[in-house]
Amino acid sequence: MKKFILSAFFLLVLGMSAHAQANFIIRAGLHSVLSSESTINTTNVKGGRIGWNLGGDMRFGNILFVQPGIHFYSSSLSLKATDTNVKDFKKSAKLQSLKVPVMVGVSPFNKGGTSDFAFVLSAGIVPTFNLGIVDDNNFIKNDDLTKVNWSGKVGAGLEFGVFAVGVDYEFGFNKILKDAKDNFSIIGASIGFKF
Repeated sequence: MKKFILSAFFLLVLGMSAHAQANFIIRAGLHSVLSSESTINTTNVKGGRIGWNLGGDMRFGNILFVQPGIHFYSSSLSLKATDTNVKDFKKSAKLQSLKVPVMVGVSPFNKGGTSDFAFVLSAGIVPTFNLGIVDDNNFIKNDDLTKVNWSGKVGAGLEFGVFAVGVDYEFGFNKILKDAKDNFSIIGASIGFKF
C-alpha cells in the first residue's frame, strides 16, 4: 500500500508539472491529537499534548490547485496508569507517523500567481502510516496501533511572498489505537517557506 501511494504521488507530480505552475512548500508546525480517554491494556490514554511535525508539499496551480505532500508527525499522547502501584510512571508516549496528504484548494485573491499576498483554503484526504510508538513504560506497544489511518483534512492559510502560515483540522475516519473508544482528530498550526 505504501509503495502504491508513493508511486501515485510521484506520477501526479510528474504529470502535472508540465501543465501548471508548481510551488514547493517546506512546513514545520505544532499540533495536538484530540481524542477522548480510552483504556488500553492497563493505561488510560488520551490526546491533548503538543506534538511537532515537519514536511513538504508540492502545489500545482494558482487560483485552483492540487497539493500532495509528505509530512513526519511526532504526536504526544497523555498516559495515566490504572494501577496506582506503578512507580516512576512516565506521563506521555510519542506516536510517530508519516502522513501523505492530497489536498485540493482555492486561493481566490491570488491574481494568477503574481500576488505577494494570498488567502488559501484547502480540503483533502490524508492516509497516515503509523511508524511506531515510544512508551518508556512499555504499556502501549506497536501492536496496539492501527497500521494505517485515514482522515479528512480542512485548512486555511495566509501567504506573504515566500512565507506561509496556516491552521488545519484533521478528522479521523478510524482509530489510532485499536481498542480506543472513538476516532481521533488533530488540530494544528504551521509556518513555512514557499519556493
